[in-house]
Amino acid sequence: MIADIIVGYNHSRMAQVALEQALDIAQQADARIQLVNVAEQAEPDSEANLLLENGTDVLAYVDAPGDEEPQSEVIVPQFLEEARLRCQDAHVACSLFRFQGEASYWLRQRARLAQLVIVGRHNTHENSPRRLVGRTVQRLLVNPPVPVMVTGNQYRELAGGLLLYSPTLVGGRALNLGATLAGLLNASLDVVVAARDRHSGQKMVAEARFAARPYHLDGSYTYMPGSAAEVVLKAGMARHYDFVVVPSPPSPWWAPGICAQVKTALGIPDTVLLAVP
Repeated sequence: MIADIIVGYNHSRMAQVALEQALDIAQQADARIQLVNVAEQAEPDSEANLLLENGTDVLAYVDAPGDEEPQSEVIVPQFLEEARLRCQDAHVACSLFRFQGEASYWLRQRARLAQLVIVGRHNTHENSPRRLVGRTVQRLLVNPPVPVMVTGNQYRELAGGLLLYSPTLVGGRALNLGATLAGLLNASLDVVVAARDRHSGQKMVAEARFAARPYHLDGSYTYMPGSAAEVVLKAGMARHYDFVVVPSPPSPWWAPGICAQVKTALGIPDTVLLAVP
């Protein structure tokens, strides 16, 4: 069940893409969106400072009655007001939180109260052909606290997806969320497993098919030889998918990093990634 969706939001175009993808899901799941904006600096001696430091819900603060003067003097930036109105037009409940500091840290903090985080690949000033994703997304994908969706460069209707299944707890959670998302969006979902040989591949395919029975998925079940990263790349490039769901097992404490299959899936062009821990 998806009840709360965190959206990392700033003034960039890719943040707007993330919001549009979140609205599609929130409308179908009847979920609430929490817009999280993180500022590196706040104006000195302003009420906004208090909001940023404490992470107060800005909209609730603005609407709260004051003893002497209305709190509406707290200025909500134009781009955040436009995002709020976009949620309102889509009939999706919305809360707005502002923080000061490092974006990935505050997104992780708010994620404890949500089931999904959606972020754009880059900030506008970070967009570089050498980077698949920006610094915030890189840090967020290292042992993510909840499932993280990384949007593409443009909005996409999520009509068809690919899911990498593995016979693990993380693989089971990925199948559960991927199937739930496909059901909400009325999307097809192809399931692929990475196997060393034909026997183990057929066994895992049968397991995935059995686990997905309650969701009545429209899609195929196949296995491919190779590692998880190799199979994701091979399957993802063989057909044009709108989204890819990948298990994201925890990395060891002595060598933290983005797991290989997630990093590979980020390289599939024009595709939304959903990494499930």
